[in-house]
Amino acid sequence: MVEFIISGHHQPLALQILWFLFLSNMERAIIIHYGVLLLTLLCASFIYALVPNTTNIPGFITIDCGSSKEYLDEETGIWYETDKSLVETGKNWKVPGSSNLNDPYFGKPSRTVRCFPEGVRNCYTLRAPQQQRYLIRAIFTYANYDAKNQSMTFDIHLGVNSWATVSLDSNYYWSFTEIIYTHTSDSIQVCLVKTGQSIPCISSLELRPLNTSVYALNSTTNPQSLLCYQSRIDLASLTSPQYMRYRDDVYDRIWRYDRDVDSWPSLVLEDNSTAIDIDAYKLPSQVMKTAAQSLNMSHPLELGLSTLLIDLDDATEYYVYFHFVEIQKLTAGKKRLINIALNSQSIHSQPLVLEYLKPVTVGSSYTAQVNATFSISAALGSEAPPILNAFEVYKLITQIDSPTDPRDGNNLSGLIPKALRKKVADASLQLRFVFIFSESLVQHFPNAAIHGDELYMHCWW
Repeated sequence: MVEFIISGHHQPLALQILWFLFLSNMERAIIIHYGVLLLTLLCASFIYALVPNTTNIPGFITIDCGSSKEYLDEETGIWYETDKSLVETGKNWKVPGSSNLNDPYFGKPSRTVRCFPEGVRNCYTLRAPQQQRYLIRAIFTYANYDAKNQSMTFDIHLGVNSWATVSLDSNYYWSFTEIIYTHTSDSIQVCLVKTGQSIPCISSLELRPLNTSVYALNSTTNPQSLLCYQSRIDLASLTSPQYMRYRDDVYDRIWRYDRDVDSWPSLVLEDNSTAIDIDAYKLPSQVMKTAAQSLNMSHPLELGLSTLLIDLDDATEYYVYFHFVEIQKLTAGKKRLINIALNSQSIHSQPLVLEYLKPVTVGSSYTAQVNATFSISAALGSEAPPILNAFEVYKLITQIDSPTDPRDGNNLSGLIPKALRKKVADASLQLRFVFIFSESLVQHFPNAAIHGDELYMHCWW
């Protein structure tokens, strides 16, 4: 039975209606007015509760390429925007529902893709604060969206700089590539470049601000160099899924639990509620609270990067970042001392001394060789076996160029008017060394830069 509440007492509906009819017109108007007002407030509160807070992750830029609407991914807590205002070309596709795209970390944005069948080079232009260090991630899905069951290969560029070659086929649901670099201009341009018959496509594009002190480079290295992701391994987590990212990692790095090295014993923080100090790298708690430990003091932890983890490019410089946290409370006065060596050559002058619950990250660069083996061993005087919580590997890209000279501004960008293209075609307009792609104009003032078949120089008319 439906009931209203009048004067704090529950009355049958018939009596309530009869009571309402005997009221004066003014009394009925007042009741209706306040009833409508109350209903409006209730509806507004309900709608407010449903609207997600899109600013709860400061600095995150997350694009679901090909999506028709924005949304909150409840699994990750990440707000996804559409790419409608960021790119002027391409075609949206829905990935078949039969594909296994239910992964909690990658499934939702992988249900759509934007593909670029026209033009050699198609670019996303993102606005972001200058002098900010970013992790930029592109995620790709094929999953046979076009029912052609083919392999796909194309390149991805950051501006005019080659970033990586992307290879996809119907057997893989998704793949991703990342770079870390310090952004200095007023926009970031991520471009998909056709290198053959394959049609480039992208599922999502993500920017994550980093602390400017992390992933430091050698003092002799160009600070504008790119660090291209190769591997990021959590060595010992016992209960983690295969992959881990935000909310576990505040920088939204993607961590993989490596089962190839599970012969190493795991060291686990005894009291899971114990707080570990937070440093600039801000590793996820699951990564910090477990570590791989060697069998004993005389056995090192060895990582053969060239055979176990990644394919190395000869004569290319790589950076490795080792993450340590002492999670075992040693007897008072005892210390765990660690040496890190590359191909039997120590990479530091003094042993690393670990302190209880204090994270330490050690970075090292090296030029790729046939065999690249890092060894984590107990240093002389250590009173505990060596440990390692996690590590990351990046390839250094040092040849960095800009499509425009910063002193000349970036005003000449976007679509070329049809009238201007016609003058170029009939030679009534003189252009000198201009590189035109996808009906867009990129100029380099006043210095020239040549990259393969791409030419950037001054022009006038």
